[in-house]
Amino acid sequence: MDPAEGKEIDNLVLESINNSLESSDLQEHYADELSGDEEDEDIESSEDEEEVENENYSRNNFTPPDTEFGEVDSIRPEFGVDEESGGLEILQLFLDDTIISKIVEETNRYGASISLTNNKWQWKQTNDSEMWRFFAVCILMGIVKKPSIRDYWSSHPLLSTPAFGKIMSRDR
Repeated sequence: MDPAEGKEIDNLVLESINNSLESSDLQEHYADELSGDEEDEDIESSEDEEEVENENYSRNNFTPPDTEFGEVDSIRPEFGVDEESGGLEILQLFLDDTIISKIVEETNRYGASISLTNNKWQWKQTNDSEMWRFFAVCILMGIVKKPSIRDYWSSHPLLSTPAFGKIMSRDR
């Protein structure tokens, strides 16, 4: 399903629920249930207690406290990023050399284990540079939409996006 179609369906469902809740039939139904005579006095007294307790929190009576937060900049940590920082600089704040090295290590370990069980396929070790290129391709795939993974490396004139092949080969 197309994400736009999914969002449209979600909006229709929410609209339907809201319309149902606003329906006078439902309001009458619940009003009848709530106004019905209860034979059990314990239930009535606990409902009265809840009404008193919740009176301060009803929609009509609630006013949030007025709180002074002071300077907004005083609560922001300094990351060394400004308006002129590039996307790679920002990404490297989250994926530093230690994390990339660990990803490379685990990827190589997994590739070697698969290579042992599959005689037709031989794992080639990866490195930090290649891992950064892989992340670049993944991010670019989120921007350039194609029907299948193979299409990103297609040489067909209608499907070709040469940047993918320049960054990394398909069958790496």
